Amino acid sequence: MTTLHSLMLERKLWQQKCYLWRSRLVHLLLPCVFDLVLFVDSTRGKTPYLMHAILGIGATAIADQAKSDSSYKVLHAYHWQQTLRQYQEEIRTSIGLHNMDGLMSTCMFMSSITFLGADPDYTKSWVFTNNPADLNWLLIQGGLRFLLMHLSRYLEHSIWYEVFMESSDEELFGDHRPGKVGLHPELAEICGITDTTTEDDNPCLWPLRMLTPILKLEHNRENFSKILGFMGRLLPDYTNKLLAKDSSCMIILAYWLGKLCERPDTWLYSRGQIECYALCAYLEALGDPKILELLEYPAKRCGYVLGRLAPVDILDELTIIPMI
Repeated sequence: MTTLHSLMLERKLWQQKCYLWRSRLVHLLLPCVFDLVLFVDSTRGKTPYLMHAILGIGATAIADQAKSDSSYKVLHAYHWQQTLRQYQEEIRTSIGLHNMDGLMSTCMFMSSITFLGADPDYTKSWVFTNNPADLNWLLIQGGLRFLLMHLSRYLEHSIWYEVFMESSDEELFGDHRPGKVGLHPELAEICGITDTTTEDDNPCLWPLRMLTPILKLEHNRENFSKILGFMGRLLPDYTNKLLAKDSSCMIILAYWLGKLCERPDTWLYSRGQIECYALCAYLEALGDPKILELLEYPAKRCGYVLGRLAPVDILDELTIIPMI
């Protein structure tokens, strides 16, 4: 039988071997990090897509710091190409208890990597490029929802079970009431939500139902997964209007990104700050007095100064917290 000492040694070796642990993703993985290390070690050769995902995250984190060394960018591209190809092959083959943890772990890592390496030029955000692919950092988050639909009966056996239970908050994600009761009043008004509005006739109602209690949460370790749970539960009717530059949908996203910006020491901050900054710049330019009143919160959180022409590269004025 494997002793505790050897298990701890294995854990240490894996931490050294997999660059993953140098990134701030540990903040998310803490509840199950030891189980994940043992799972990866026990399934070596059986889940190559997960191995590539772990090494890809490490290469990405290091490449972001060692910008003069292009070798890590090559590793980044290689590992993520292999991750995506092998993950898609596994999905097409089967989804079940036998590959649940490998698929869900890989899916979460792929979702997380989209937050890293945000371009400091806010004009390259999807808000200004009109390229739907530039919003993939948000759109890809729905992938886990697809897996959970197929794996819900097995979840209690998953190494991620504790994380899912932390984020499964009925107050945050179980409220599907019609109408505007309990919603942020000013946001409800700008979104056109009335006493009779339902989720079927207004795609902003469900995101705002989630967002309102999230805004009241302290951004700490205990609430981290709850705050992140917002983006994975967004539905296509909302994201499609978001891509169409619907101002109501954009202000909701700006507020959620502003919430992310409350903690500059997390790996989410760089992406959150850039995208929130871009949204503030775009929405301010619309000149709508009601929207301008609502921009104070997200603008303050991301460092956008209302009423002043924004610099193209916000790194000129703001410090992006490194991932490592």
